[in-house]
Amino acid sequence: RVRNEVQKRLPKEWSEEEIAQLTEMWEQLKDDD
Repeated sequence: RVRNEVQKRLPKEWSEEEIAQLTEMWEQLKDDD
């Protein structure tokens, strides 16, 4: 899903927490459609 796509594009230094926050923001943006 979205998280896997996001992780593929992010540098490895990103922490799980940062990725989770980003993913949540993405989910909300997509829901706005």
